[in-house]
Amino acid sequence: MMSPSITSSGKVAMSTASKQYKTLKLTVPKPFVYHVELNRPDKLNAFNRDLWTEIEDCFTSLNSDEDCRVVVLSAAGNFSLPGWISLA
Repeated sequence: MMSPSITSSGKVAMSTASKQYKTLKLTVPKPFVYHVELNRPDKLNAFNRDLWTEIEDCFTSLNSDEDCRVVVLSAAGNFSLPGWISLA
């Protein structure tokens, strides 16, 4: 996890990477690059209410994080992003 940093505008910012999620894994593999991984491999990464809520929160935070310039979205397990939605 990244610690507070000085942004390009000279402001101190808390990195979004310090947030913890139940259905997402958020990492910063390189400066300014955030990796958001759907983390429900036991459910084939199917979307449920918690995942929808956390995706909204995560991307809202990333949108306002000056340290975030690139987002890589992937899914844990042997399956890529799901083509279906399950509210189970």
